[in-house]
Amino acid sequence: GLSQDTVSASLEEDKRTSYCLIILGIVQVLLNYIITDLEKQPEGKKGEIEKDIVDLVDLYESLEKEAGKSKQSNIGKRVRFSSRSKSDDTGVGFVSINEEREQVPFLSTSSIYQLFLIAFKLHSSKSACNLSGSQDDSQSSSAKTEKSISGVLSFTLHVCIGHIRSSLCMKEENPLKPLVYGDMIVLGPPLMKVVYLLKPGPLVVTGQTNKENKGRKVAEGRKQCLHLALLSLKELLSIYS
Repeated sequence: GLSQDTVSASLEEDKRTSYCLIILGIVQVLLNYIITDLEKQPEGKKGEIEKDIVDLVDLYESLEKEAGKSKQSNIGKRVRFSSRSKSDDTGVGFVSINEEREQVPFLSTSSIYQLFLIAFKLHSSKSACNLSGSQDDSQSSSAKTEKSISGVLSFTLHVCIGHIRSSLCMKEENPLKPLVYGDMIVLGPPLMKVVYLLKPGPLVVTGQTNKENKGRKVAEGRKQCLHLALLSLKELLSIYS
C-alpha cells in the first residue's frame, strides 16, 4: 500500500500540476487577446506590446516545463507504488503538454503569423546589436535576444504544427473553421524563412568546455526548430497540394 507521506506528496504534485495548467490556460487567453489586438495597434505602440508577448511566451514555456515535470513525477510514483493498470495512467491527466498543445488550437492562423514576425524582428535586432555598441554590452544583449528568439520560435513552431494538424479534425461546416484557420497558406513563407535562418552553418571550434556545452545546447534547439519547421511545411503542402 501507499504510505501517508507518499499520498501527501502525490496530492501536492497533483495540486501543483493543476495550478500550472490553470495559469497556462489564463496565459493562452491573454496571448490570444494581445496578439489579436497587436494587429490593430499603430506602429509606435507595437514595440512595447511585442515585449509583453515575448514575456508571456517565456512564462508559458516555464509553466509548461513545470507542469510536465510534475506529471512525469506523478507517473513515476504511480507506476512504482500503484497496482492500477497502465491504461489508467495514460488518461487525459497524463497527456504530454506538447500533445495537449496539438489537440486544440488556441491561436488563429493570423496570430501565429504575427508571432513569426515578432521572432524575425528579434532576429533583426540581434543582428543590429552585433554591429553596434561596446563588446560586453553587445554580447550581453545578444545572449538575451538569442534566448528570446529561441523561446518565441520554439513556441510558435509547436503551436504551428499543432494548428495545421488540428485543422484536419475540424469539420468544414463548422462556422469557427474560417475564423480560426482562415487561409493557412500564409504560414508557408514564414516557415520557409525559418528554414533559411536555421539552416546548418559551419562548426565553431572552441577550447572552453562551458562554451562548447552551451553551443551544443543551442545547436540542439536550432535542430529541433528546423525539424518542426520542415514538418509544418510538409503538413501544409499535403493539405494544399
